[in-house]
Amino acid sequence: MDTWAAPVRIRHILHAADADQASGLAVEAAQALADRLGARLTRIAVPPAASGAGPGRGSVPAAGAHASGLTGVAEGIPDIEIVRSAEAIMADLILMIRPSGAAAGGTLQAERQDAVVRRVDVPCLILPAGQTRFGQLRVALDGSERGMRALRVAWSLRKLPTTGLSAIHVQPARGDSAVWRAAPASTAGARLEGWIRQLVRPARPPVLLSRNGDVVQEVLRDLSESDGDLLAVGVRRGGPADRDESTGSGRRILAAARCGVLTVPL
Repeated sequence: MDTWAAPVRIRHILHAADADQASGLAVEAAQALADRLGARLTRIAVPPAASGAGPGRGSVPAAGAHASGLTGVAEGIPDIEIVRSAEAIMADLILMIRPSGAAAGGTLQAERQDAVVRRVDVPCLILPAGQTRFGQLRVALDGSERGMRALRVAWSLRKLPTTGLSAIHVQPARGDSAVWRAAPASTAGARLEGWIRQLVRPARPPVLLSRNGDVVQEVLRDLSESDGDLLAVGVRRGGPADRDESTGSGRRILAAARCGVLTVPL
């Protein structure tokens, strides 16, 4: 079986919570997600986004952890400690929360989340605060075989209360060197449909939508038109910290999207 088609199971979720997310809606969202997926939930507190410039010291027991539901406090550089904690507990998914209704980019918290996405080798789910229900789950496919892993991970979340799962592929505008150079639209679409059937067999395959133009703009436009509130997108690990300088569309979509985003490392 191809690597991208291998089954994915979410057994252990790490919720990396800011200090102001120690209770309330963020906790409810994390617990609801774990309950729906039948997964174990581990919660750690990380320093405020404006701090954490000191040397990393690992995840340590939190004062009052039992009462708050926290397992520990990640002391040090937040993004590094989140990744270390995920590796230590062998998490299958990292959950992070951002302000409700805000675009994902443009804040210190968003920079931290972007840094985690660039470093970690497991999917990250970044949700607006308070989001516990999901409507249409979209998966952005880049047309490559490796990019199909985004659909595989999204397929593993179908236990969430969604109204459906569908995929979108944007044929890049000619001369756009910042994205994968796709085959002609008809060829790419037929190939993607074949891969999708292979991945979800024997279940009914999700609908594949096609658009043309700038990848980031078209994906965001589709989300707006469809009222999508959860998007899965493949993101290549590494790259520059400045998302505007990134050659990958996934991180630029993450920075601009207002809905929940599931990033899948490619």
